Amino acid sequence: MALLICNECQGKVSSDADCCPHCGHRAQLEEGRKEKRFLENLEKQIENLEIDLEKTYFGIEEKKSRISDYQFQLSVTKKKEDIEVLRRRLDRWNGLLNVDLAEEKALLEELKELKDAAKRSRL
Repeated sequence: MALLICNECQGKVSSDADCCPHCGHRAQLEEGRKEKRFLENLEKQIENLEIDLEKTYFGIEEKKSRISDYQFQLSVTKKKEDIEVLRRRLDRWNGLLNVDLAEEKALLEELKELKDAAKRSRL
């Protein structure tokens, strides 16, 4: 239960109330509930995006680590066959890393937009 402010009389009203107990006004309460649900939805979306970003970040770090390992192996390998295998692996992991980096960028942009929308809604 949250307290809403009635637009008519500025009195405090429970979000569970059907109308303002001070003046009987109803429209503001439904509008307040809609705004509250909208903000709750935005906050949940922000929370989910932050979780997705964290997962993406760990995936990026894992891929960077593998790439680094393959680069090291490539620098010490002498056999031509092994060099080709390592180069293919490096190309594959660089491609996967680029996908994750693009996803991270998109998630960051979406997160910024949602946070801005939540900030404007609270004003």
